[in-house]
This record gives sequence, structure tokens and C-alpha cells, in this order.
Amino acid sequence: MKIDDNLLNQICKNARLKLTESENNEFKIQLNEIMDMFNLICEVDTNKINPIYHPIDLNYELREDIANENKVEIKKNTIHIQDGFFIGPKIK
Repeated sequence: MKIDDNLLNQICKNARLKLTESENNEFKIQLNEIMDMFNLICEVDTNKINPIYHPIDLNYELREDIANENKVEIKKNTIHIQDGFFIGPKIK
């Protein structure tokens, strides 16, 4: 796909850009270079490659999620306590 003047004008209109003639020419060249790179990527044969969901295979070791009743220790972290609850600023 090549970026022509009509497509560039539509892109600029959608993005609410007002470009000069020289910026139009430079932008068109840059967009065509980007499209050429995407076309190269599209040509790569990936049929024999299994999909991956993360580039690094990580094994997460999760801890048990056990609730504890250590309210006294937690409340030592702040002076902003009212009726046993943390208090914060009012939200407008």
C-alpha cells in the first residue's frame, strides 16, 4: 500500500493536522517508508512457528494468599485513623 496525496490528506484531516507543502512531502515519504517496513514483515513466513504469548518464559512462584489480623501493626503506619478505618482526603 502506497500513501498518495489523497490518502495523506485524509490522514491529516482525521488527525486534525495542518501541514505545509514541504511537511506533506516529508510526511508522505516517511509514511511510505513505514509501510514498506510493514510489507517486509508481512512477507515473513510464520506458518511453522508456534505462537508465543510472552517473549520470556517465566515461572511465577506465588505465595499463599492468607489474610492475617495484624491491624495494630498496620495502623502504626499512619496517624490518619478514624473509628478503626484509614481516612483520606475528600474526593470532589
